[in-house]
Order: sequence, then structure tokens, then C-alpha cells
Amino acid sequence: MSATHPAWLVESVGTPWSLALREQDNMPPANGEVVVETAFSALNFADGLMLEGKYQVRPPLPFVPGHEFAGTVVHSACGRLPVGTQVAAQVPHGALAARVRLAGERCVVVPPGLGLDVAAAVLISYTTAHLALHVKARVQPGDTVLIHAAAGALGTAAAQLARAAGARVLGVVSSEEKKAVALTAGCDEVFLSGTHWASDVRNAVGSRGLKAVLDSVGGETTTRSLKLLGWGGTLLIVGFSSGEIASLPVNRLLLKSQDIMGVYWSFDENPQQTLQMQHDLLAIVASGQLAPVIDSVWPAAELEPALHKLMAGATRGKVLLRW
Repeated sequence: MSATHPAWLVESVGTPWSLALREQDNMPPANGEVVVETAFSALNFADGLMLEGKYQVRPPLPFVPGHEFAGTVVHSACGRLPVGTQVAAQVPHGALAARVRLAGERCVVVPPGLGLDVAAAVLISYTTAHLALHVKARVQPGDTVLIHAAAGALGTAAAQLARAAGARVLGVVSSEEKKAVALTAGCDEVFLSGTHWASDVRNAVGSRGLKAVLDSVGGETTTRSLKLLGWGGTLLIVGFSSGEIASLPVNRLLLKSQDIMGVYWSFDENPQQTLQMQHDLLAIVASGQLAPVIDSVWPAAELEPALHKLMAGATRGKVLLRW
């Protein structure tokens, strides 16, 4: 058995990215930990931001990037996770490696019959979408929800969850190809971001307005979205892919009893709630009620082109690396 494993290493932050695939020593698990042999790592927009030093979490250099993976336990010092258990997990960093050592409490057991590729695509996108729609906005049957970037990993997850909740689901995307993906994922109507999407949405919802908007874009998109909310509506802020942060007329919140809520979850802040949420989501996916959209699966050695494609907004659903 090899004493090392390959892992992507960030040696400095900024652009262009400083990435190298290096051999790392295999380390035994400490008490309560497991070592997982990675089958698939999932890529997220936050990975690119972390490489550039723009993410809110900045690990000391050098570090292994990556937030999300699934694989099989090969060493265990955690009683509930014996060797051979298939798990998925979200970590602050370290997922872009052939082996990941982590606290066993962060691991969610993958239900029997669910592929590790699908499991790797669930945790971040579906946990974020569930928290936004059900915990923050409390979407109910008959509500109308607008999802920006509706063909992305988060957007397709949100469309599926909103539709399952009985909501009317509207989406905004950047191309006709992505429009087809968003419709398949569960959107009832989809508008192109390059057109007059705000007036199209207003015409679609009428005077009642929207119950919730899931905004991962920022800037002018945020400002226009606020104006589309109805009485008691919620603007859900999940990111700023445009690189712009809006300044908002908060008097509208008072006049229409509206909310703006940041959607950011932390396992460390709410471990039991997060673990239960993720366990339930994996079970629903395993039952066939939800189906993560996977854009592509790349060899682990091709991280850079895969992540460049994601950061350029050229993907539909989740991008995976196979180890």
C-alpha cells in the first residue's frame, strides 16, 4: 500500500491560480476521525474564489482546496463509521484529494444504491437551497419563487425543491440551452437574463409579486429583484457571481414588510441541524424524488480546465472530479 496519495495543493492565492498536484503523506485518523478514499470531488464557485483569495475563509498556505466529496471509509477511529462505509461530506477545505481525513461527525452515510457521483453532488447545493426556501423564506404551496442562475448546481437544486413544495417556479438564465435545463429541473417559466427579464417576470406574476427570490448574482440583479417582491416577500442572498454588491433602498422593506436574508450555513455552528438536513436530503435523492443535475465528470488531474469552465458560467448543474 502506498504511503502517499495525490492531492491538489494551493501554494499562493491570486490570479493566475497557483495549483500543483502533489503527493501527500497518508496520516492515520485521530480519535473520532476517519480517512475516506475519495471517489468524486464536487466543484463549487467558492473553490475559485478561495484560489484567488476572495473567499471569506482563507486557510493558511499551502492548503488543499475543495469543499465537497464522496467516497469510502478506509481507516476509522469513529465507532459509527466502520471501514467500508460510503459517505459524503462538506469540509472547509481539503476535498480535492484522493484521501481526506476528517471528523467522523461531518460525514453523512450514503444510502444503499445511491451512486457516489450523485452523493457528491448533493450536500452543498441542496443544503443551501433547502435552507433558503424552507428555513428562511418558508415557501408554501401556491407561492411564486424566482431563481437566478436557474441552470446551475444551486439553481437546479432550488428549482426541484421549490417545485416539490408546490410553488410556482420562475427562473432566469443566460442562454436558450440553459433555459431547457432549468425547465427540465422544475421551472414553470424561464426568462433570459440578456433580455428585459424583470419586466417579463412582473408581467408573469402581476400585482401580487414574488414570495421569494434566490439571488446568487448580485449587483443590478439584486436591485431589480427587490422591486419584484410582493407583500411579505423575501430576498435570499446566496452569492455575488457578478462581482458586484448592491446598495439597496431599504425603505421598501418597511413599506412592504419584506425581508432580505443572507443564506450561509456552517456545520460548525449547527452540526446536528446540518447533519440531519443532509441525511434527509440524501434519502430523498435516493428515493428518486430529487435528481441532481451533473454537467460533467473530469479526471482529477484536469481540475484547472474543469474549474475554469465553472467560473466562466459555462456549466449546467454540478461539475465533478473522478479520483
